[in-house]
Amino acid sequence: MKTKDLSMLLAGLFLVGCSADEEIANVSTSESNAISFNVVSNNPQTKATIINNSTDLQQYPFKVYAFRNGTAYGDKDGIEIKYNDSKWDYEDPSKLLYWPHVDPVDFYAVSPSGRDSHYRCLIQSDSQTLSYYFASDEYGNPSYEDENAHIDVMYAIAKRQHKADNNGIVTLPFKHALSQVVFKAKKNDPLMHVKVNKMVLHYVQSVGTFQFPTDDETDGQWTLTSNFRSHTDYTVGFSQAA
Repeated sequence: MKTKDLSMLLAGLFLVGCSADEEIANVSTSESNAISFNVVSNNPQTKATIINNSTDLQQYPFKVYAFRNGTAYGDKDGIEIKYNDSKWDYEDPSKLLYWPHVDPVDFYAVSPSGRDSHYRCLIQSDSQTLSYYFASDEYGNPSYEDENAHIDVMYAIAKRQHKADNNGIVTLPFKHALSQVVFKAKKNDPLMHVKVNKMVLHYVQSVGTFQFPTDDETDGQWTLTSNFRSHTDYTVGFSQAA
């Protein structure tokens, strides 16, 4: 083999070696490079107590969607995260995400997960929507088993995240896309006897699409479906005060 050919071969092997080293360095699968999550949430005054702070949020797993350079990073259908042993952890360890060496990662999350019968998420790199449809009246239908059907629906955005930003931990600032409405009945006269049989809200909008905002500094927007099939009546449940 000629000296010139040998030099070209060695150069080629060197380039291949560099490329492989860069690929290994780009996404390290060591435990120290795993992406971790933490959550915070807002607490509007008008909502119920199902989810009103980070502690209550821990009762429900959420789904997180990650994108790197405009492409789904990890499972495109979302990765379920649950609160376990005093920390947020992956429901399926085989779906563990690791930090890229250089590229930032965009994260979108929806809580709670597993509510596909009530809403459907379409999370892509350029558009994130949540379509909601729920026409069942759990209090008006005693056979309806899901007593927490109308729980809060929350979303979070954390864009352009790097491992160095917060020691590899992604903080998801959850906001409310849907919040429960609470009704209370009271009387001012202690001698008055009042018995409320039921309370029904008529013609309530039950179908719509929620568009995520472009960043976590602004709020998303609902587009409601306006036809007679998108409205329903809801019976308000009452519990006896102690």
